Formats: sequence, structure tokens, C-alpha cells
Amino acid sequence: MGRAVSDAWKLPGSTITHRKLGTKKTRIERDHTRVVIREVEPADRERFCLTDDEVIRLADIGRKTADLLGGPQDIEWAITGSQIWILLARPVTSALPAGPPVAADITEGAKAARVRP
Repeated sequence: MGRAVSDAWKLPGSTITHRKLGTKKTRIERDHTRVVIREVEPADRERFCLTDDEVIRLADIGRKTADLLGGPQDIEWAITGSQIWILLARPVTSALPAGPPVAADITEGAKAARVRP
């Protein structure tokens, strides 16, 4: 109830090599002073929540943030129009997934980018 499987992208560099459409039946929204669960419109269920350009820009910001702060970061962000706002960056505290190195793995639902230098 009110949960979704996030859209996801993988980028080794500045090229998207994989994208996966998540499932989005309901969403949690703020309605003045309340939090409510609403149905996602059918057309929005079949559409990625970010454009390829936004994903590439977020991955670039994630890499630069990791370089600036000295290692992988969990990053919270928001987009308004074409402006990307970094809300919070903190060091990754859990082990990164095993497997071949991936430059960026962006998952929309968590509003986080995990970036390995």
C-alpha cells in the first residue's frame, strides 16, 4: 500500500546502458497537513519518472559529489523544472552490491544516487 518498485538506470560513464520501468500503482502525497495514498494515473504507470538527460545530469552530479567528498555518497535530491537541487549527501554506510563496477546506479523512488569512484 503506497509502495512502488522504483524506476532504475545504469550508467558506466555518461551513457545509459540499462533502464528498468518500475511498478507504480499508488503513491504517497502530502495534502496540506495530511499524508494520503493516491492511485497513480494509468499513463504515469507506463512512463519513466525521469528523462535520460536528467539521469545523465544526476549521475554526473553524483560522481562530482563523490570526488569532492572523498568516496561513495548516498545523495538526496529534488528537481524543479530543469533545476536539480542537492538536499543531502552523506557517506555510504552499507556495502555496495557485488558485481562488476558500475559508475552510477540511480534509483528514483529512493531519490538517491549511489556512485562509485
